[in-house]
Amino acid sequence: MSNPIEILALASACAAIASNPVETCEFTAQFDYAPSAEIEATYEQFEKTARKACFVGVREVGGVGMKNRIEQPCRNSLLAKAVLETGDATLIAHHQAKVGSKTEYQ
Repeated sequence: MSNPIEILALASACAAIASNPVETCEFTAQFDYAPSAEIEATYEQFEKTARKACFVGVREVGGVGMKNRIEQPCRNSLLAKAVLETGDATLIAHHQAKVGSKTEYQ
């Protein structure tokens, strides 16, 4: 049985492209977490979910550079929050090993 986890990420880089400089983009995602699933499979599914949730079009944001400035922090934030939300120490350790250090969860 899987447990859905809903996570919200705000991408402040969107403010740079918006006509209103205080506007931010909001990204939400529902991560399906099955405690009985293998850690690597769960992590890969979480990465895929974060990638899909944080996608923005190149034309929408004014170029590849801005696209990357929006998507990367969004993916990192959603993924870290989803991993932490599971409370699964093994999954959290796996994530920390993948990112190379302890993740700051904000």
